[in-house]
Amino acid sequence: MGKLFTGGIVAFAHNSYIRNSSSTGRIALEGGGATGGGIVGFGNGLEIEYCYSSIHIHTSYALAWGGIAGTMTPGSIRNSYFVGSWRLANWRYHDVLSVLISFFNPDFPDKPMPFFGGIAGTILNTDIEFVYASYRSNNRRLLYTSLGLVRFLGSSTLKNSVLNIDGMRVFEPDFEYDESVVGLVGATAREMRNRETFAALGWDFESVWGMNPDVNGGMPFLRVGKE
Repeated sequence: MGKLFTGGIVAFAHNSYIRNSSSTGRIALEGGGATGGGIVGFGNGLEIEYCYSSIHIHTSYALAWGGIAGTMTPGSIRNSYFVGSWRLANWRYHDVLSVLISFFNPDFPDKPMPFFGGIAGTILNTDIEFVYASYRSNNRRLLYTSLGLVRFLGSSTLKNSVLNIDGMRVFEPDFEYDESVVGLVGATAREMRNRETFAALGWDFESVWGMNPDVNGGMPFLRVGKE
C-alpha cells in the first residue's frame, strides 16, 4: 500500500531540526510513495545538517524523492550527503505521463523528468549548500540546471555541491530557473576521491569534513560527531 510521506528517520517534521544523524538499510514501497527521503519524507520549517544516508530506496511510483529529503518547504540542508541507491519500478509510465501533462499544460516541461534528486526531491524556499551525492539508480537522467541533486527547485538556493555523474545522462531542460544555483560540480568517481574537488568550493576540512581512502570509499565523510 502506498504512503504519502516516507523517511529513513522520520516521515514528517515541522519547525524542527535534524543534526548528526544517519540512516541505512532499505525502504521498499511496492504500492509506491508520493514523497520520501533517506532522512525525512516531508520537512516544513526543517533544518538538516551533519547528516548522511546510505539507504536503498525501491518504490513503484514517485512524485518527489531525494537521498536526504523528499520535500522541503521552507528549510535548509547543509553539510550532508547520500551514498545509497534508488530504483523506480515503473519509470516508463512516468515518461508517458509527463508528456501527456505537457500537452494540456504548456508550462510543464515536455521532456521526460527525473523523479529523484540525489539530495532532495522538491524544495521551496530552501537553502542547500555543501552537500554531495553518489548513488546508483535505474533512472539516471539529470537536469543540467540542478545537476541531479534536486528534482525541482522553487525560490531556493543550491550552492557549492557535488554529484558523481559517472554513467549519468545530462540534458538541458526546456525551461529556466530563477533561483540562485551556483558552484555545482559534476565529478567522476576519481574526482569524488580528490579533496581538491571539494576544497575548491570552500568545504571545511578542518572541523566538518575528512577524507581517508579507507573510509566511505575514499569520498568525504563527516568528522562532526565522530571525534
